[in-house]
Amino acid sequence: MRDTFNMEHSRHPDSYDIKKPFMKLSRMTFLMLLVIFICSLIAVALLVYNFAVCPQDESVRTCGSQYHNQFNSNVLPTSILPVEDGDAEPIVYKDVRLPRSMKPMAYDIVIAPDFSGENFTFKGDVAVEIQVDQSCTNISIHSWTLKINRNHTSIKVLNDNGEGTDEEITVKNQYFIDEKQFLVIETNEVLEAGKKYLIKLKYVGQIIDNLQGFYKSSYTVDNQTKWLASTQFQATDARRAFPCFDEPEFKATFKITLGRPKSMITLSNMPLEKTVQQIDRVPAPTKDYVFDIYQESVKMSTYLVAFVVCDFKNNSDGNVGVWARADAVQSTDYALSIAPKILKFLEGFFGVKYPLPKTDLIAIPDFAFGAMENFGLITFRETAMLYDEGVSAIGKKMTVAAVVSHEIAHQWFGNLVTPHWWSDLWLNEGFATFMEHIIVDHIEPTWKSKDLFVVNELHQVFSLDALISSHKISIEVQNPDQINEIFDSISYSKGASLIRSMENFLTMDVFKRGLSNYLKEFSFQTATQNDLWHALTLEAVSSGVLSANMSVKEIMDGWTLQTGLPLLTVTRNYENNEMKLEQKRFILIESNSTEVLKLNTEMDQLWFIPISYTTKRELDFENTKPSYWMKAKKSITINQDIDNTEWIIFNPQVAHYYRVNYDAENWKLITKHLNDPQHYNEISQANRAQLMDDAMNLARADILDYSVAMDLTKYLKHEIDYVPWKTAISNLFYIDSMLIRMPDYHLMKQYFTTRIENIYNQLGFEDRGDILQKMSRHEILRAACHLGNRDCIANSIREYHLWKMEANPDINNPISPNLKLIVYCTAIRHGDHEDWDFAWDRFLNTSMSSEKELLLQALGCTREPWLLSRYLERSLENEAIRKQDTFRVFSSVSSNVWGQPIAFNFIKNNWKRLRQHFGLGSPMSTLNSLIKFVTKRMTDPNQLDDLKRFDDKELKAGRSLKQAIEQAEANIAWLNKNHKKIVDWLKVNLD
Repeated sequence: MRDTFNMEHSRHPDSYDIKKPFMKLSRMTFLMLLVIFICSLIAVALLVYNFAVCPQDESVRTCGSQYHNQFNSNVLPTSILPVEDGDAEPIVYKDVRLPRSMKPMAYDIVIAPDFSGENFTFKGDVAVEIQVDQSCTNISIHSWTLKINRNHTSIKVLNDNGEGTDEEITVKNQYFIDEKQFLVIETNEVLEAGKKYLIKLKYVGQIIDNLQGFYKSSYTVDNQTKWLASTQFQATDARRAFPCFDEPEFKATFKITLGRPKSMITLSNMPLEKTVQQIDRVPAPTKDYVFDIYQESVKMSTYLVAFVVCDFKNNSDGNVGVWARADAVQSTDYALSIAPKILKFLEGFFGVKYPLPKTDLIAIPDFAFGAMENFGLITFRETAMLYDEGVSAIGKKMTVAAVVSHEIAHQWFGNLVTPHWWSDLWLNEGFATFMEHIIVDHIEPTWKSKDLFVVNELHQVFSLDALISSHKISIEVQNPDQINEIFDSISYSKGASLIRSMENFLTMDVFKRGLSNYLKEFSFQTATQNDLWHALTLEAVSSGVLSANMSVKEIMDGWTLQTGLPLLTVTRNYENNEMKLEQKRFILIESNSTEVLKLNTEMDQLWFIPISYTTKRELDFENTKPSYWMKAKKSITINQDIDNTEWIIFNPQVAHYYRVNYDAENWKLITKHLNDPQHYNEISQANRAQLMDDAMNLARADILDYSVAMDLTKYLKHEIDYVPWKTAISNLFYIDSMLIRMPDYHLMKQYFTTRIENIYNQLGFEDRGDILQKMSRHEILRAACHLGNRDCIANSIREYHLWKMEANPDINNPISPNLKLIVYCTAIRHGDHEDWDFAWDRFLNTSMSSEKELLLQALGCTREPWLLSRYLERSLENEAIRKQDTFRVFSSVSSNVWGQPIAFNFIKNNWKRLRQHFGLGSPMSTLNSLIKFVTKRMTDPNQLDDLKRFDDKELKAGRSLKQAIEQAEANIAWLNKNHKKIVDWLKVNLD
């Protein structure tokens, strides 16, 4: 899954802070209470006993009787969200792991959606073949938001060949435990270890627009609404579509039958086997209806099951098909052109054939994430799959290439071999993120995707991992919200960065052979990170890359089982050529907050660091193999014959996951070299970017004097390459955002402007050059227009007004696709409500997803508070803004210095509306991500106090909320500590 907007649960509604007064009790009352208490203890003990892993003792008791009469009707409902009152307080999840007494072997599922009524529903029939490993008298299976018909539940004994017998197990009782999302079926007879059984269930579900489970989506053609239904099951939402063992460990085969109106089509993981008029198990909801029966799947986890019912059109190339709504199918050409190349490349890279007979890619109008790697049927947000040459910006083409590569890589890493539990999610997402850069570099070599890794992945995650409230990359998770919360840049970008580090110290050839062996050994199974470490170690030792007394596990456990990243401090002795290397965890801001510190008490951890470096004399930035290993020691001393006038730079190509600080003299030598316009580019682009990012962040953390970091930025007057500029602008924008409300902001504005003046004049406003020049132009123009460059603003306003003058602006847009966002945002920022309304009308009228995305971003650029407030209001009220795009609206408004407090206050004042908007069953981690958007640049202590009070009252703080608070605290601390330092430096160094 890529490009998530992942967004904890409040205190249990039964908990109270009010102390009850002590009451005197009579002896009789006391005895009665004592009896009740003892009975309650017995009942609880029986319940705990039964829901532990079922023992082999055939006399095992059934579940606690307090649940037995919970439902009186023939249909058992699972509530969307258990409530106590009208405020709909969310449940408090407990450990939701299923017992290990049995496992599924095969599913046979029939789903019949009904689009004919006002409220869409579906009927389902599932038959699950299970194998019992421990004798017991109950079955626990996941089910959520489904109504199960208790009269049609049956359990039959299967023979050794998996065929049905006449022997039937009778059902004693069945009920739901909402807190665990369990359907429990109690049996009168014992389910015996070693035997197989067939469970059959009938149920009904709703198809709603919550972007989870089996949900509905829509689009408009000629003012007519067209409906479709699609699935999104990762991580724990297959249980919303059919009762199942909804954990990745429980792999099984799936036989899927989908009903549909004859005017629509269906898609699923496997190829279509046949279409029939009716199915005995589920009646057709209308006369004009058929059922598509799909081939049985390979073994896979429930979260990878997928199906779509729609009226889409497709393009195909052999066994690869791309699908979209009819008026967008022409935008699938690029995805179709690269998908077969990616499949072929990965078969060679992994040495394992693609395991399915076909691959479909489909663009869904409403989709919560960027894409989802369902086995054989990959679902995408439209903007992640559709690209129109000459209409969409080149950055959109890069996005499509990256996301398609990411999801196809998952077909091996994640689907063929699946992490045993979500604690190792990073094995999925880290590998797919790493591979997307390898793949794109292969299919589009001129884009230099591997060079972009540093700015797109490494720098992105360094900022999060520098917080005390970061988390381990391999972390225990127990409930759906905890699982959803780790779909973040730690799992994706840090995971990819660690894998990239492994590839560098193992060498690519050894790395590839180790991966191939791992995939072959665990095909159609689940695995843990230790299984991967073992496979890589065997190959590394046999190839001589690692000595026999070293292992990948020994090296990598410190990186995956500890929070944060190390700072390597290099102190040179310029007289005897000794260098002392010291490591400690890099923390952006130290905190004494108990709430923060209790999230992570491992402040003294050490890492197994690969040490590589180059010097001014060597200038070898290609050799990334370690010269030394810093084996989890606080410090080591090494000797190197280096002239005391030469600089030394550690971590060439930023191949490994750590920051570096140097002594003052080495920083001076590096800065002097960079300020030489004839020789600065002898240092690689990646390392120029990393020197900038390290220096700026070390200064933010009060480890390096800000004058050293700012001195480094002087060289930007002659920098022309994208990667260093991307990093520099990101870091300078942080200082800009901190000072923009200050009376001396003009000094920062003036300095920043002088740094970009030369490259602005080189690039100009005309859209030309190769892809990296176009990307550089976007970054430079964005900065220039923000800083008030008159030429940039005038060009943007002129281009926008020429568009407004077009007779048919929805068809004719004279603005170059790569300049659209700059032009739209700048013109709206400096325009009036008519300019805003013009963009809003274009948003309403366009059917192109990429254009809608640009306009949603630009509409948040206005400086008019009432327009920003109206925009936020429309994100909840206007159906034109899809739920998936609400986050983009809030992100756009809160990125605006005038909009950030407006967005924060809006969320505070409309929290219940937001919860209602996304659906009461939506994960709180999803909603909490909105808070991260609107507090990223918070610098007002009063707002921080509001955030903490709001946190206590409404949010009941998850990890993402702690990160938001810590980031705001860091911003405020930065201003208090560094405002005067920066201003003093600027006064001296303006030129």
